[in-house]
Amino acid sequence: MKRTRKRINASSRKVLKHRYFRKKENKSILNRDKEVWLSFESGEYLVSKLIVGADGGNSWVRGQLKIPTVEQDYDQFALTCDVLVEHSHSNTASQFFLSTGPLALLPKSNPKSYSIVWTLTPELARSYENLSKDKFHKKLLSASNGFVGKILESTNIRIRPLKMICAQQFIKDNAVLVGDAAHVFHPLAGLGVNLGIQDIASLNEVINQCIEKGTEVNDAKHLRHFERWRKSEAIKLISMLRVINDIFKSKNKIVNFFTKTGLCLIDNNSFIKNFFVKKALQVDFKPPKLSKKSE
Repeated sequence: MKRTRKRINASSRKVLKHRYFRKKENKSILNRDKEVWLSFESGEYLVSKLIVGADGGNSWVRGQLKIPTVEQDYDQFALTCDVLVEHSHSNTASQFFLSTGPLALLPKSNPKSYSIVWTLTPELARSYENLSKDKFHKKLLSASNGFVGKILESTNIRIRPLKMICAQQFIKDNAVLVGDAAHVFHPLAGLGVNLGIQDIASLNEVINQCIEKGTEVNDAKHLRHFERWRKSEAIKLISMLRVINDIFKSKNKIVNFFTKTGLCLIDNNSFIKNFFVKKALQVDFKPPKLSKKSE
């Protein structure tokens, strides 16, 4: 019996407002001249002018589009977990630069709870993952110099290898990649999320330009502008983080001395510190309109 295929029109708000598709339901993506088709295991398919891949570092969309990537192994692991601590975080993120790699404490909604991202050598990461909770808490407390007070609980301890991934194309026909689907960075500066948000704001700006000029949202000229814009920012950040990571990984005593001295100078100089904070929040030299503060 011939299988009936049901077309779901992407312009129908009634359908999309109440329908969500899980990743495992996706089957394939087919790029056509003026539209893109997303088919599902159910036999249904979604037709749209544009598809946006925002599905993470192991992007299914990127794989379906057969977009190649440039990758670099950092030879480091990230240990991540959630911790409940004695002292309130006051909605402030903190980072400690250690000889083994940076330790980031990211505040959660609970005022005494953090998400931890700890960069370690592969050997240390595997060792810490298998420690008892008491021993792990002592290691974390020592690394953070007692900053959080007593560690009451830790959960969801995981480790993963760190590597840089950058798609060679951010656009392909009627498809766009944003966020980790387009670029994955070292977590030492915490800029990956910021750049992903900038990608979305930039795409919003480009689509609005298409609408204002009466062109389709998949207009090749505007999408190429988006790609040049976002790819240049990603490459700048990749280069910057590579240099910073190499400096912190260095075992040269002279390099380490100047690194520590420089960090102390930055920490004690509010002007320089504010400059770096501003750059960390803004990332690029030409932020999209949506990401700028309203006057």
